[in-house]
Amino acid sequence: MAPTGGGPNTVTPNTGTRGTAVSVVIQLDPALTPNLPPANAIVFSVTISGTLVTSSALSRPSQTIVVATFTIDAAAATGARDVNVRFGSATGVQRNISGAFRVGDQIFPCCGHQFYDVGKPEVAILGCASGIDFEIRHLMNTYQLTAEDGRIIAVSENDWREAVLNFSDAVMDFYDRSMPKEPADDDERKDFSAMMIEWQRLRDYHNREKQGEDGNRH
Repeated sequence: MAPTGGGPNTVTPNTGTRGTAVSVVIQLDPALTPNLPPANAIVFSVTISGTLVTSSALSRPSQTIVVATFTIDAAAATGARDVNVRFGSATGVQRNISGAFRVGDQIFPCCGHQFYDVGKPEVAILGCASGIDFEIRHLMNTYQLTAEDGRIIAVSENDWREAVLNFSDAVMDFYDRSMPKEPADDDERKDFSAMMIEWQRLRDYHNREKQGEDGNRH
């Protein structure tokens, strides 16, 4: 029986942690052009945009499903990656899924991070390859959490947002009560400022979303 994906033009799971290898299912949309070749056409390559993420163990159990293993180097930059599938040969039919896979860190890393202002709204974050990790999948109004041991926990969107906001506030409170931190140089000061701007932007956005949900319940 062929593995199932997450829907047309998806990669499942769509995230991976640095320093790990992830088995993924790529589901392609047969309605798009160029037309997919017959199911017996081989997968010539699966490439992931950027660097330090490679694919191996390619197979094609059905016309719309491609299975691969993504190996993520511990030094790979975090963020969204495009996934490109090519069939037959180096000049064969190809399909590209923009932003289909994301490289991330552990949810709870064992040690501190490095972060860099790269001129985008999101800073680039680097850290070690150890920690506690679990998959987070947004399904309609529910978040599905899959632990490393396979346990699956469903949490409502409201409860998940509130938990994340409370954790964010606890971290900020710990930072505010700690001894003052001074960046070592202008580059570190610029990087830290960019990280804090992103932190506050996300915090404000999700707080507005929460307030909207609270208002809808009254």
